[in-house]
Amino acid sequence: MWRRGKYSPATDVCLKELESYQPTSEAILTVFAEFKRQLQSANTSMISHVKALNTENEKAAEEQEILWFITLGWSEEFDTHYSKLSTPLRIFDFAHALSLRTRLNVELPSLKALTNKIGIESEIINFREWVQTIISEYPTAIDKFKGEPSELTPCLYAIKLASQGTWYKKWNGNIGLDNKFEINSLELAQQIYREFLVLRWSK
Repeated sequence: MWRRGKYSPATDVCLKELESYQPTSEAILTVFAEFKRQLQSANTSMISHVKALNTENEKAAEEQEILWFITLGWSEEFDTHYSKLSTPLRIFDFAHALSLRTRLNVELPSLKALTNKIGIESEIINFREWVQTIISEYPTAIDKFKGEPSELTPCLYAIKLASQGTWYKKWNGNIGLDNKFEINSLELAQQIYREFLVLRWSK
């Protein structure tokens, strides 16, 4: 059973206490130096184990939270089940919500399966129309950006530009791609999820 919270090695406390101790006897000084060396070695080893334990703890917490999220299929932002949302909104909100639940600095495994499980089916959609739908039906979408979208996050960058007005030419010129391209909805959801992670990790 995993437990939330960070672990820290108890040897850290011992080392701090030793720093304030000043032995006077030569023999005691020698023993003290050896003891301190061994304790430092043990502390280094403990730190390594503690980091591994904390990573596993975070991984378990992440897995449980995502399991509940996928099982319930509920959008906290729109306070409704994902099946009630239009495909464009479902793609955007799911990608954002999933990125918030990603605790480790690596994208989730089986990302495509998770995307399909939430109800995003494999269908071809027009990227320009998708952006326009987001701006029209969800004008506060840009508030979800935890960073500044750029050419490195082209999908979120399109939403940012579209929220400011006419975006076609500027996006096409900066990205080097015509925004009227078609894309599989599963692939778009995964791309947006990754872009949300990029914004968060770049802070």
